[in-house]
Amino acid sequence: MNTKRHRHFVAFPLAVFLMLAVAGMESVMQAGAEGLVGASVVRFKADANPIDFQTGWMLSGTLEPGTTVSADKSGEHLELIHGHAVLRSSGFTQLTAGTLRVIALAASYAALHDESSTTVVPLTAPVIVSYGSDTKVVVPGMQLTVTADNKTTVASVPQDWFLQQMQTVKLLSDSVIPSDASGREDAQAGLAHMLSHGRITTDSYQKAEAATLSVDSSGTALRLLLLRLLQENARTDTEASRRIAEAISEDRFLATELVTVLPLHISTLQKPVAEAHIRMWEKSALSLGLTDVTSAITVLRLYADFPEKLTRAGYPEQSMLWQHALAYVGTILRTTLSGEALASMDATLDIINRGDIDEAPKPTSVPAPYVPATDWSESELIAIVHQTLSSKGVLMAVTTELAPDTPTQTVRVSGVFIAEQGSDVPYVFTFDVARNLITDIKRSGKELPNTVPVDVFFR
Repeated sequence: MNTKRHRHFVAFPLAVFLMLAVAGMESVMQAGAEGLVGASVVRFKADANPIDFQTGWMLSGTLEPGTTVSADKSGEHLELIHGHAVLRSSGFTQLTAGTLRVIALAASYAALHDESSTTVVPLTAPVIVSYGSDTKVVVPGMQLTVTADNKTTVASVPQDWFLQQMQTVKLLSDSVIPSDASGREDAQAGLAHMLSHGRITTDSYQKAEAATLSVDSSGTALRLLLLRLLQENARTDTEASRRIAEAISEDRFLATELVTVLPLHISTLQKPVAEAHIRMWEKSALSLGLTDVTSAITVLRLYADFPEKLTRAGYPEQSMLWQHALAYVGTILRTTLSGEALASMDATLDIINRGDIDEAPKPTSVPAPYVPATDWSESELIAIVHQTLSSKGVLMAVTTELAPDTPTQTVRVSGVFIAEQGSDVPYVFTFDVARNLITDIKRSGKELPNTVPVDVFFR
């Protein structure tokens, strides 16, 4: 474990940086990293002892012995040339380390880079990592490593090492967010202020959303804003949480990535999320199950004991919400299974449903038969379904058939195609108009979960 009492501190505020640039000191040079070409940068190097450094107000960190980094004057762009750095990004910043690019917004993380591999470990908030043609959301509790021969591994982080890195972050000096910035820096400062102060309302969220587009037109800053706001449930109004959850749900990349990492994110930081985000996770998990049931089942097995852990950690309400979400997804997915796979899913559901969580009492009488609440005619049912399919971009052809059944208020749909990753995939399903559900689904002739909400099915 590295002791911090021997650390040195080096800071390069903008005015000092410009003075050094004029003086032509050896520490100021032209950068060779992508995003820094042609810009003056400063190099920080830790030899025998760790050093703390700061450049601009957006970036600070600790360099362990043998570590070298280069940064531009604002702190927005950084290159880890070699070694182990613990970094705190107060604004929207990018780190280049070998073939990796780490993009952060109001997040601290550890980065390790040498000739053999590069590793990234988020500490206080998620980051987005790009490597080769891949992009991934990495959350606290995870470490992503890419070797020199381009092999990628994702694993959990040893708890004692993680806590050591967190202690390093706590020892860093606080950044002072400027109040008189203009242009791009003003947008950066606005984002940083919103993420560290006050209530998060619908109005403040919309202003922050607009600020991300001023900072980064690619949309990555907006994605990071949404990820960062997940952990601010205690400061966020209900309506703002709902809008944030909707924005994540509409972003296929974020929604898919969060299926596998959101519970880990909550568990590591011990910060429960709003109910709207759990509902978003539930829909995304069901959507994953439609196209990759094996992956969805793997996620359920991985987090089967998550509700029990939340109960033990002192979050009974959060535990109940996650138990219901996991059980709902598992109950639907089990309809696609048989034999050993079905028995394994039932065992997984038993784990999900155990613990000190009250279950609804089971009815002792035989339930009344289901009677649809609507009474649409055949032509009305066809019109409703046809309009929905058209609005969702479903491809209909001369072979498309809409077969209504008025007693059940359903329409059997066949001969339609849904665009998925550049291909038109054939589907057959029953559209339950009264309950707004899709049932009895076949995708390319293969049976899928038999009950899915319409808004989940047509994502």
